[in-house]
Amino acid sequence: MPVHLFAPALGAAAAWGALQDCESDTRDSPKEERPKPRPNETLSNTQIAAFEDAIEIQRRRSMMSFSNGGSPTSPSSRFFQQAALGDDLSVSENDNNNNDGENPNASYLDPPSVKHSTSTYNENPAVPVGSFTGNNNNNANNTSNNNNNNVDGPPSIRMINSFPITVDQKLEKRKSVQLRRGSSLYSAGGAGGPLDCVLSGFVDGDFAAGKVRDIPVDGCFVMAFSPQTHSLLAVGARKTLDFYETIGYSLACRFPRDAQVSAVQWLAAADDHHTNSSKAKATTRSGHHNLLAVGDLGGTVSLLQVQEEVLEMYGPTVKHTFQVAHQIRAIELRLVGHDRILLVVGDKGGNVTFSEYSRELEPLTNHVAVSMPNDKVLSLALRTNPHPPQQQEQDSGNAATTTMTSYLGVSFMGGEARVYELDTSDGNLKLKPQPVFAHTRRGAVRSVTFSPDGDLFVLGGYDKTAVLVDTQLWRVVRELKLEGTINVLEFDPATRYLAVGTRDKSFVVFDTSTFVAIKKFASPGWVTDISWGPRNSYKDCVAVRCERTCVSLLDLTPISRTTFELEDELDGSKECAISWSQTGRYCARIHGCSVRVSDSYNSFQDVAKFEGDGTLRGVAFCPAEGKENILAVVGLDGHMTVLKLCPFGSGLVFQVVKALFVEEHLWVVRWTPDGAVLATGGRGKVLHLFNAQTFERILSQKIDGRIWGIDFCRTVRTDATTSPRTIAGVTSPVSIATGSYGWQMAVASGADVAIIFDTSLQPWLQVHRPRTARALRYHPNLPILAIGDGSGCLAIVDYEQEETLKDFLVGSRVNTLDFSPKGDFLVVGTDDCVFTLYETFTYKPVQAIPVQGFAMISSFSPNGQCLGLGTAEGIYSITRLGPLLGVDLAPLELGVDPEVLYRSGDGPSFIQRLMRKGDQDSLHLVAKILHQHPEAIYAFDRQAKESCFDTALILRKPNLLKLAVMILVDGNLKLDSDAIMTSPIPLKARMALDTILQEYSPEFVVDIMRAMTFLKVPFSSPMVMKEGDCRERGSDSFMDPWPRKYKLTNEKAEGVISRGTVMRIPAVLPLPGLGTMQFLSSLIEKAPPTVFDNDAIAIVLRVLWKNHIQKYFILDLITYTTFFVLWIVLVDKKSGTTEEENEGTAMGTMAVAISVLILNTLFAVKELVQSDYGRRPGYIRSVWNIVDLLAISCVWYYVVVGCFIDELSPGLEPLAVVTSLLLTVRLVAYLRGISDTGWLVSVLTHNLHDVRGFLLILFVLLVGFTTTFRILFQDVKGPCEIEYDQETSTLAESCEAAPFDSYARSFVSSFQMVILGEYEPSLLYESEYAVLAIIIFIVAVTCVLIVALNALISVLADSYARVQANAAANRRKERAELIVEYMSILPPSKRQSIEKRTTYFHALFESDADGDLLLAKDDWQGGLNALRREMEELINATSERNQKQLEQFKTEIDSEINGLRRELVSLLEDMAGDVRSIRRLQSHDGITLNGKNVAKAVKAVKSIGRHGKKAIFGEQKP
Repeated sequence: MPVHLFAPALGAAAAWGALQDCESDTRDSPKEERPKPRPNETLSNTQIAAFEDAIEIQRRRSMMSFSNGGSPTSPSSRFFQQAALGDDLSVSENDNNNNDGENPNASYLDPPSVKHSTSTYNENPAVPVGSFTGNNNNNANNTSNNNNNNVDGPPSIRMINSFPITVDQKLEKRKSVQLRRGSSLYSAGGAGGPLDCVLSGFVDGDFAAGKVRDIPVDGCFVMAFSPQTHSLLAVGARKTLDFYETIGYSLACRFPRDAQVSAVQWLAAADDHHTNSSKAKATTRSGHHNLLAVGDLGGTVSLLQVQEEVLEMYGPTVKHTFQVAHQIRAIELRLVGHDRILLVVGDKGGNVTFSEYSRELEPLTNHVAVSMPNDKVLSLALRTNPHPPQQQEQDSGNAATTTMTSYLGVSFMGGEARVYELDTSDGNLKLKPQPVFAHTRRGAVRSVTFSPDGDLFVLGGYDKTAVLVDTQLWRVVRELKLEGTINVLEFDPATRYLAVGTRDKSFVVFDTSTFVAIKKFASPGWVTDISWGPRNSYKDCVAVRCERTCVSLLDLTPISRTTFELEDELDGSKECAISWSQTGRYCARIHGCSVRVSDSYNSFQDVAKFEGDGTLRGVAFCPAEGKENILAVVGLDGHMTVLKLCPFGSGLVFQVVKALFVEEHLWVVRWTPDGAVLATGGRGKVLHLFNAQTFERILSQKIDGRIWGIDFCRTVRTDATTSPRTIAGVTSPVSIATGSYGWQMAVASGADVAIIFDTSLQPWLQVHRPRTARALRYHPNLPILAIGDGSGCLAIVDYEQEETLKDFLVGSRVNTLDFSPKGDFLVVGTDDCVFTLYETFTYKPVQAIPVQGFAMISSFSPNGQCLGLGTAEGIYSITRLGPLLGVDLAPLELGVDPEVLYRSGDGPSFIQRLMRKGDQDSLHLVAKILHQHPEAIYAFDRQAKESCFDTALILRKPNLLKLAVMILVDGNLKLDSDAIMTSPIPLKARMALDTILQEYSPEFVVDIMRAMTFLKVPFSSPMVMKEGDCRERGSDSFMDPWPRKYKLTNEKAEGVISRGTVMRIPAVLPLPGLGTMQFLSSLIEKAPPTVFDNDAIAIVLRVLWKNHIQKYFILDLITYTTFFVLWIVLVDKKSGTTEEENEGTAMGTMAVAISVLILNTLFAVKELVQSDYGRRPGYIRSVWNIVDLLAISCVWYYVVVGCFIDELSPGLEPLAVVTSLLLTVRLVAYLRGISDTGWLVSVLTHNLHDVRGFLLILFVLLVGFTTTFRILFQDVKGPCEIEYDQETSTLAESCEAAPFDSYARSFVSSFQMVILGEYEPSLLYESEYAVLAIIIFIVAVTCVLIVALNALISVLADSYARVQANAAANRRKERAELIVEYMSILPPSKRQSIEKRTTYFHALFESDADGDLLLAKDDWQGGLNALRREMEELINATSERNQKQLEQFKTEIDSEINGLRRELVSLLEDMAGDVRSIRRLQSHDGITLNGKNVAKAVKAVKSIGRHGKKAIFGEQKP
């Protein structure tokens, strides 16, 4: 076999050193027993640089020897090859003479016999690759030796491409070399540089547990990561302070102490999240962030300065030390202002001591700030003002006087927690005497902390409750219940999580947006300390002290898709496979004819590549320990190639150990767990097993169907003999005697069956599937086999009990599946172009990873760090695994994990994802999820700072807006009202309500207002009051507005309620600004009256009316009543029919006229202001406003003309009549504001509105009958009377005017006849056409008097019924119109004052035994309305249930059809592949049968077929 050398050469010494570092046997030299470097072996930076330069010079000399004509096959080159590849490798036959001293029988699987490395830079010799640099030299270093691949004997050597490895830039910083020496996790320059403990995987591959490392510590009490850089972890141990670097977490320095370290705290700059001050930045750069305060049980406090560059050599520097009288329990260290450092110490004696330092670390003051002699300090928390200095400067107007307010939180053993404000008024740091917050709990308060943004103060302790305090209000806003005593509380630096350590041996993580526990981690002991560590794109580390001898490191990074791109040259092939090395470091993948290996420790850069002769289909690393650099590859050309990954020069190279032909179209290859046997198979329907040491064929067994998958698992045999069995001359590497381990094999067959073979390679169980069994995998710990088939079904089989545990549909055709290293997750890839992650307890989908193309291959890394995925399009991707589920990868369905619902990630929350999807099904799902998990509305997009309400406002979809608002107002949120009302959500919900009201259907607003209910007032207590006391009021805050005299205290609790008083609970409406003029105007103009049919708007109107508007109404009513009386007096004086000729009353009449004119002008100004000077569009829509304008105009004209212009005064009586009627209607409008008459006015107005159509019809009928009656009775004279004149003693005839002599008289006469029924019977006979007149009269009376007027009665009855059904809504609407009317005429300052004082509306309600409000909504909505709503809800529920059943039935039918379609497509693709194979064989070597070429026979058959067709059917015309 030819030898190819593509990597640049090294000198012999350098190559031998690399070989020692990279090929050492881990079994012979465990890393925990490896010798540690002695202190006197420490190298200086100069020595290190010189050593590195020497290696580089030697490497260049080696390259020059090649360029000057040195042959790779020369003795020196052969010696270099042997040294670089390892003594265990044999070479080709031509070079056998040069292998003196080498064991000819050594196997490539045997461990190398080399001397262990003594390099102080390599503490993990098991890592096969070092950190090299160099260039590929593919053309200059090639030789060719021809060997037969099938020749028996030791495998020959073949070197394949090597890739240069990029060294991590961090390692090139020589200042960190001393710190990183001696680490057990670093190689001597590995391919990826130092092996990051987080990136190197989870303990036992259990990524769900999150643990990446356990650090053994002697007597650990506390620990803390250094701030900002997080490059050090300080651990307080028994009489030592240990420093660990945070790359490999090796011990960097051990600083002795005289007593047990009980408190440590690094310096954190004041307001480090917000400050922009140049002084503060300069202070941080000066090294103060490396200050560490340490306290111990001996009462000694030390201020240390830590320099990372020289920490290992010199240790920390002690800057100051002082002594306190008692054991130290807590320490805080903070940069306060710009020039002072404050050290706060809390001790067992109940004292809090302040020690102040200058920027130069000179001690300034030291005094006791707080003293509680009878108590013990347990915890401290120091926090500066969260507001940035720029804002303070703008508020104060003077940057020179800007101060930073700081707060100190203290907790005590007695159960009290206090927060003090630091006072710097006199230039010294001290506490103000009175705390800004004090709170007492039952039992000790063991921990207090501030959130990094300063918005929350949290305390917790013995009562198993974490109490959240708003630092703006200094009120308790929420309480979180836990299962054990709280020992420690800690926010992460980004305020995403709140970590809680308890005594029930658990570590609980809460999301700070919803404050719902999203993850609970079990620990071996009490969790007593927590410290958040480094966070970047790969890790989110937290250190947890769970027992005195151990510090656990957890990686809380959620499952996420990485940005690593595994590049491949696409050649049109759709074959793909992926496999991980046993350590999880290397990832091998195939595409087309090549195999590439990527290093997961170095950003998945390619480090080696193998080019095959044909299309490859399967690849598998050996899973056995110590053989992780061995992998097998199979392809469609029928060859199985075993490769070994070896370090060489600047990278890695492939050594071809064995290549042999098995059969064509191999699809899959698999190792046994012990690495002793290789199994392969494919389209040939034959299962092949080979000895992995000698490559002898163990078994070739025919399978009924193509082989789609093979898997092995360890098993325990209880029915075998005590002696090992021999199969095909090969002894099983593991005894299969009773109670010992062996292995069994499962094969996925194309014959719709999965076959399980026992340890004797005999099939003993078959699992039949509906269609082709395409993938299978054993559970790593349980006797379970997962099988996926072409129908999209996944079967979970217990092969010991021989039963199917679960069989369910996962979508379309299953192509791949794999269990996680611990077996708690199962990934399934289907033709739906998605990889789905199922948890294996209930097999519920928890993550869905969409890809481009069919999901073809998936594989978990053994260390649980990554999930490799591949598609039919040749696209490979890496998914980063972690203990938290990825919000962006959660499947969009109802049964999603609560962790995903309640967590806010760096992208859209789960609810926001559904909102943005926007289809009807998604919105329906949002409604269902929020109905079951309403608190999920609080999750938001942390990166964009966008809440669900913001998303709804941005998308501007009415259903979304309504849904978001409904969740808040209907009272279904289970979060405390304290947390709801102190958040910005109520204001955003009100914005959403305004958007709905302005732009969308008003019915949405009706539903929202109808569902609105009251919430308990935050931070309130029960009230005791008399029956007649006020129970409703407005306030500018959601806080309790009731007087203190009503508050129920312990002293008033007994005997108070029995004296005719009642106890009520304060409640508040959740939305602010419901009483603004703009909102009420919008409701009146755009919403139907039913929007006022709810208790919320009723209280809003009552509070506004009684407390603010009623007094203006009374004043206006008195004024108008006076005006109306003056008008009556004026028209009585000026009317021509009543005017008395009395000159003495002329002055009085003039005075009345002037008064009427002045008042009318005042009302005109009122209307002008009310209409906003004509700019208010809805003003003219009100009938009452039109009446006001007409009345004012008529009064003006009448007074001016009738009283001041004598020549025009006669003839104004009709105007006076009209004006009087208009003024009367205005007075009726005023009666709307009186409770006893307002509802009658509403009834009359609605009746008139309802009969307007009837009146029009009646008028038309009257006009028609008037015309006919005038024609019939135009000659009829009016009634005459004979009168006797006593003076003249004569009789005179007096006749009235004829009733139909004019059209006007005819209309009046017709109205009397038809409507009123008043007529003279003789009138009908006086007409010339008496018969016709009688007929027309009967028709008129029947149509109008009988039919029409009875219909009018029915219409009025229906109208009254409708008015009564919505009587409350109509009355409230009239009241709202009056409120808007009077608010519009108030001065802007007065109106704004009223709106501010009614921002929130409060009420007092009864409560049940649990303290929940008792709201009887049906009392104000009416029994009929309540029944109607219940019927509507029942109908909607039934309709929804029927719709859901129909959708489910449709989904099942569609799934079945799609499954049949995919199966047909799969069969057609297989047939097409067979046809292509036949054509390829025919085009190359011809078709053979029993070794004979039958191509000519095939052509002859084709020719006979064509001639036979012509003979039977004749010539076919085109």
